[in-house]
Amino acid sequence: MNERCVLVIAVMLVASLAMNYLPAYAANAGMNATVLNTAPTVHVELAPDDMPETPGVQVINPDPTTNKTVTITATVTDKNGYDDIISVIANITGPSIVEDSPVSLHLDSVINVTTAVYKGTFNLSNHSEGDYKVDVTAKDKGGLTGVGSKNFTYLYGVAVVTYDFKKGAGTDKWAYGYQHNAKPPATNDVPDIEFKRWHYELISKDDEIMKIDFTRDDGYYAIHRFKFDIAEPETSIKKLDVLWKGMGAIWGTCGATLYIWNFKTGEYEQLDRKTDVFMTLEGSITENIGDYIDDNGSLIIIVEQNSPQWSFWWLTFRSYIGTDYVRVNVTYAPKHGTAAGMVRRVSGTGVKNGNLRW
Repeated sequence: MNERCVLVIAVMLVASLAMNYLPAYAANAGMNATVLNTAPTVHVELAPDDMPETPGVQVINPDPTTNKTVTITATVTDKNGYDDIISVIANITGPSIVEDSPVSLHLDSVINVTTAVYKGTFNLSNHSEGDYKVDVTAKDKGGLTGVGSKNFTYLYGVAVVTYDFKKGAGTDKWAYGYQHNAKPPATNDVPDIEFKRWHYELISKDDEIMKIDFTRDDGYYAIHRFKFDIAEPETSIKKLDVLWKGMGAIWGTCGATLYIWNFKTGEYEQLDRKTDVFMTLEGSITENIGDYIDDNGSLIIIVEQNSPQWSFWWLTFRSYIGTDYVRVNVTYAPKHGTAAGMVRRVSGTGVKNGNLRW
């Protein structure tokens, strides 16, 4: 065997040894490798949310002299296992000091080998209104920490003021009739014939006794317009609820349509429509509320019969509208210590669903 052959055999032997032993070495090396520690991640939720229709978490305390309990739920994930977590602590900051802070959260449930849920509570009473923040810090055995945060707004309560014609008719609320030739009108000042005093009495109660108007001209719709002076600041109003009860009749499409005036767009928006003779129409505004109340506090709604008056030979088919009861409920968040400014012109049925304290 020559030297060249010996060299080839030697190289083959080395290659064979490498193929047989190197994989085993790599496998053993992998089993002995150290997994690096990573910081936990934290997701925070708060309860209750007393006004879910408003973005964010709103904690409302109708009586700020009593405790309002807030629950913190923290979902913590650690790649080294949920049992690698040694502490989960919440700190609450805001316009005033929260005495319960910091709060130690306890293990509530296990989702999987890396994730668990921790919970804790704190109380609010006689605290300043405003925006607060909850920072939850999770610490693991290796000394690494993860932080999750959640903001909430603390308010003293929500009140509902009802504007109807039991009081203040012709002073801070008005009603007008009787016909118009467009549906809806292009402006918010028609019709402009104000109800008489005894007409206001007819629409002040839900008793099926109505103020009825009918048209005199073809192509005109029977219509009632209502204007309310809203006392609450626009920025504190959370919701407007409009209700009208009455009748709409004609030889044609019966019923009526409820509209509200949008001061920003300069036109009416439809809230509800029905084709029954006797009906209740309703609608709510929860967004961009300032668009529906002008700088003087005016809110305007109309109810218009669905069809205009028409004639056939000597027959005239008039459009009828009758109002039994109409009201606007204003839901708002009062500001502590500002009672005089909040109710300066309220003359409806008063405050409901809110134990207000100033």
